[in-house]
Amino acid sequence: MLQNLETLDLKATSVSELPKGISKLRKLRHLIGSG
Repeated sequence: MLQNLETLDLKATSVSELPKGISKLRKLRHLIGSG
């Protein structure tokens, strides 16, 4: 489903931790968040 996702932008979300399955996104190159 998301196997071709390259950029994940979490800046304007309330996500506090990433799921274990994030490692299955083999093409993910950019993970954007705020700290």
